This record gives sequence, C-alpha cells and structure tokens, in this order.
Amino acid sequence: MISVTIKTKSHTKKFQRKLEDGTSKALETLMKYAQDKALSYKKGSKNKNMILYEINYKNSESEGRLYTNFDWALFLEYGTGTYAEMPNIGTSKVFIESGFKFWYAPAKSVEKDYLPTDFMVVNGIFYPMMTEINGEPYVIVFEQKPRPYMRPTAFILENEGIDLFVRELRKNLRK
Repeated sequence: MISVTIKTKSHTKKFQRKLEDGTSKALETLMKYAQDKALSYKKGSKNKNMILYEINYKNSESEGRLYTNFDWALFLEYGTGTYAEMPNIGTSKVFIESGFKFWYAPAKSVEKDYLPTDFMVVNGIFYPMMTEINGEPYVIVFEQKPRPYMRPTAFILENEGIDLFVRELRKNLRK
C-alpha cells in the first residue's frame, strides 16, 4: 500500500479545491498505470475487465485499490498442482489420484477445446478430457507454474508509485 500525506500552508478554499482535484486526478493516473502494468505482466487475455481498480474517497482521504474479478486469479498468480507456491486446496478424487497434476474445471473458465471422444490414460486409469458434472461441461486441466502479475505490479508501484503520483499532482496543481 502506498500512503501519501500532504501538508499545506495555504488554506484558501480555492487552493483546497485545486489540491483535492489534483490529488483525485493523480490517483486516477496512478491506478490506470497500475492496471496497465498488471495487464502487461498477465499471461493470456488482456481484457481490462479482468483487472480492475476503484478509488474511494472518505473525508479528506483517497484510497485506490487494484483487484481481479476472475475465479482462477489465485491459481494463475501462485501456480497449481505440484508447482503451487501455496498449499493445494483440491480434494477431488481425480486430483489426488493424479498426484496433484490434473483435475477437472468448468469449461467456461478454461480456454481448452476437447472433443467428447478425447481421453488419456495415466497409471492404467482412463480419464476423459471432457466430462459433465451436475449437467455442466468440465474439461481436464493440468498443473501450471505460477505466472504472477499482481505481485510484480505491487513491487513496481512500491518503487515508482509515489514518484508518479507526485509528478502528476505537481502537473495538476500548475494548471
């Protein structure tokens, strides 16, 4: 988290409005930069609806928050199966039988196209590549190495965020 405290000597209403407006614009620029950075690190879709930001204003404080809104974000960030940087959360029979190497996931959340006739055999056990669970199509997915995009963004912001914010604030106050 980045925290900026602004102390002023001038307390005119005109200056206060200009400072509030400049701070708001600088924070908006910073959050757009953060969103673009995270999308540049993210593998796959670069849709801005997958990495969002919000800005909340409360009294004299402003707070920006960068976040994801897709179900598999943690798996992408921290990896899965034997590559996972965090403890495995899967408990399905297939996941455990495979030694944490593959499992079934909802087809709508995975960019895989399998035919109903596709299958694989592991240790003598037949696994269809596509199946139905509770009437919904599921496809087999395999363990993935971590592909972080939010953590590198946080690191970049820690180093560049204040500078960008101050630069933008100065630019807005000079207008």
